[in-house]
Amino acid sequence: MAHGIREDGSRVLLGVYLGCHETTEAWKLALDDLVARGLREPLLVITDGNPGLIAVVKRTWPTAPRQRCIVHRIRNVFESSSGSHKSSARSRAAPG
Repeated sequence: MAHGIREDGSRVLLGVYLGCHETTEAWKLALDDLVARGLREPLLVITDGNPGLIAVVKRTWPTAPRQRCIVHRIRNVFESSSGSHKSSARSRAAPG
């Protein structure tokens, strides 16, 4: 699934791509479709840590800045934390 954020801050669905794998080839087809439908190089690309997606973004839009999604990064930290540290990390990350 690809979303965009307009300059006014509104969110727009750019595409939904069904597939059983997040392969480099699947991401290439998705980004090629977006470009073919007129999407210009984004001002910022935010991705999860999928290496295939990152590689295709770099090839498709070589000068577009890319940022790792903070939600995915936090989830990865929690998943790699040991059981005793996991609850402590979650409570420290909770808002408020």
